[in-house]
Amino acid sequence: MFPGRSGRFAPFLYRNKDNPEEILYKDLTDHDFSTEEWYAKPKETGRACWTEPYFDEGGAGVLMCTYSVPIFFDDKLAGMATIDMKLDDIHKAMRNIMDRDTKDKRGILFSAAGTIITAPNPERDMKETIHTLADKFHTDAFKQAGESIADTKSDSRNKHYYIDGPISGKHSILVCAPLEDTG
Repeated sequence: MFPGRSGRFAPFLYRNKDNPEEILYKDLTDHDFSTEEWYAKPKETGRACWTEPYFDEGGAGVLMCTYSVPIFFDDKLAGMATIDMKLDDIHKAMRNIMDRDTKDKRGILFSAAGTIITAPNPERDMKETIHTLADKFHTDAFKQAGESIADTKSDSRNKHYYIDGPISGKHSILVCAPLEDTG
């Protein structure tokens, strides 16, 4: 039914670096993905999820995240659909959102482990975490938010915290809400 010796089908589609309009195909059917985060995490949870940021050495040669959606057939895992997103594209999208109609508003996007993916100050991107902010600014709200982000099993991740401006110098609200679905 499927090509390859394993009976699996693993097409990989990607853009040509020299001609982004051209889509290329690579057959990865014989590659073992079972321990890779983008496969193992949604397989274990049965839910779509983002990976932690990583450097894609074998492909694009950039920092990226992968969004994976498990595909089920008769309640059995039948496959995985994924999309890789360059962190540069995530940075641009986040900054466009913040630049558009958000006077005096700032956003920080954290990974599930609390790593800053993108922030108003790009110097923090991929170098700091919610935990290092808590230590740096001696703010309980950051510490509590870090614990909420790490708590993947409960509804405590959907919380907000009031912060007396260690970063902006103003009263702020820190909202923790996981991205369950990209819609």
